[in-house]
Amino acid sequence: MKPSALVRYLGQVKDFEKPKANLEQYATDKEMAVDVINLIDEEVGLEGNTVLDLGCGCGMLSIAASAMGAAYCLGVEIDEDAAAICRENVEELDCEEVVDIVIADALTIPLPENFFDVVLLNPPFGTKKNEGIDVQFVEKGLKCVKEGGSVYSFHKSSTRRFMLKKGEELGAETKAVAQMRWKLSKTYRFHKKNAVDIDVDVICFTKKKN
Repeated sequence: MKPSALVRYLGQVKDFEKPKANLEQYATDKEMAVDVINLIDEEVGLEGNTVLDLGCGCGMLSIAASAMGAAYCLGVEIDEDAAAICRENVEELDCEEVVDIVIADALTIPLPENFFDVVLLNPPFGTKKNEGIDVQFVEKGLKCVKEGGSVYSFHKSSTRRFMLKKGEELGAETKAVAQMRWKLSKTYRFHKKNAVDIDVDVICFTKKKN
């Protein structure tokens, strides 16, 4: 699917109705999702592959992966409200045959190891009370991806050096493949500005072959 068509397609994806601050829930920008999915498709290919979306939220990345030809995509979401919206999105966009949604804690759910071709992560940034949770998501993703497979994850650009080092410590080849500007609209009461731009890296963690 061409980028312009994919943007229009993802424009139908419904966002969080009542985002929860403790889960650091923010809507995934559709233009950024398209850029990331196309980048992944160019690097490793999505057509015919299995994809895991840990902390899938309302399903933006899972649905985008299915539109690019993924054979199967499993989305894991801890929040029942978000999972319900995700299921609704999947049904309305006719990708039920490809995308499955499971309500569970992405960090503790038992998943097959060395199984998925690609893992997608848009984890909490590890701010507020969730310090270190971004690294835990990467570690989980690396357990689930095949040897030679890749985990693509969003992180604040200010944490780039830290995340690249952590990825290496987890036994992965790491590289920042893109830097993007994420415009976050005012979502919670404690936000003082109507919108803020955050520099976000897309980091690729490739699981080394034994």
